[in-house]
Amino acid sequence: MARQILSGNEALALGALRAGVKVVTGYPGTPSSRCIAYLLALDPPGRHIEWSANEKVALEIAAGAAWAGQRAMVTMKMSGLNVAYDSLISIAYSGVVGGMVIYVADDPGVNAGMAEQDSRGFALMADLPMFEPSSPVETYRLIQDAFELSEQVGTPVFIRLVTAVANSKTVVDVEEYGPPPQRDAQLIRDINRFTKAGAAICMAQHRDLIVRLEQAGEWIGERGLNELSLSDAPGGLGVVACGAAIPYLQEGFDLAAQYGFDPRAVSLLKIRAVHPFPAAEARRLLEHCQTVLVLEELEPHIEKSLAVEAYRMEWQGHIIGKLDGTFSRIG
Repeated sequence: MARQILSGNEALALGALRAGVKVVTGYPGTPSSRCIAYLLALDPPGRHIEWSANEKVALEIAAGAAWAGQRAMVTMKMSGLNVAYDSLISIAYSGVVGGMVIYVADDPGVNAGMAEQDSRGFALMADLPMFEPSSPVETYRLIQDAFELSEQVGTPVFIRLVTAVANSKTVVDVEEYGPPPQRDAQLIRDINRFTKAGAAICMAQHRDLIVRLEQAGEWIGERGLNELSLSDAPGGLGVVACGAAIPYLQEGFDLAAQYGFDPRAVSLLKIRAVHPFPAAEARRLLEHCQTVLVLEELEPHIEKSLAVEAYRMEWQGHIIGKLDGTFSRIG
């Protein structure tokens, strides 16, 4: 174990090496570029690491490795996911054999230009799990969890960083890594799984994809990746936060504590796996609180899912977030 000062991109790279990734591909685009650049500089033994011609090609190379039973990762910025999605949805339907992680970096505030695209929408469209770390420390751990989940369930898994996490630096405890485990290449001949030859095949694959997402939700719940803490007294304020909003919230709590605020009086749901939505934890929070504040960057994906659970429960409280105009979808 060694302590290193790492950015989110660097922590993700080292976590992938620790997870035994064999193939890493990608296309440069801030704020994700540093991940592969860092890996190329390290030149770890036994790995294939490359800048590909574009994001679609990078995704397909990684998928080929994962179909052959190896662990693979592909990296891109938010705009690059648009390029890769044509292939991604077909790959999602077929699933994977070895673990496959798709690292996408979003850019709230458009520090690098382009668009404030919220890539969580692609996880929703493709019925794929998505992790969203709040710090480089969480990134190092969650990328390893992502590979485990992908391989256990047989589905690609997203990991989403935003600029504030991808480029920020902190001290991370890093474990040693060696060459990736030697795995014999597989060639699975299964027309029903790997082709799209007709409606019956595609619909069956879609059903399998939905089942895999449900299994991913169970896996995430068993490991407690989403952290719920309830205040002693019911009826008060609850907060739902994910990604970069979590450390900002903690900083706010620390500042307010200097003026007599007790953070323990607030119920808190920290979401690290943003898809599938942690409905069970959200319902427990709603049952305990009368007002819930939702903190997320860009689109109100978490807030909408929380509102659905509130409707199903006939909950009579108040949700504060982007949908009521308290927070902006911009920046």
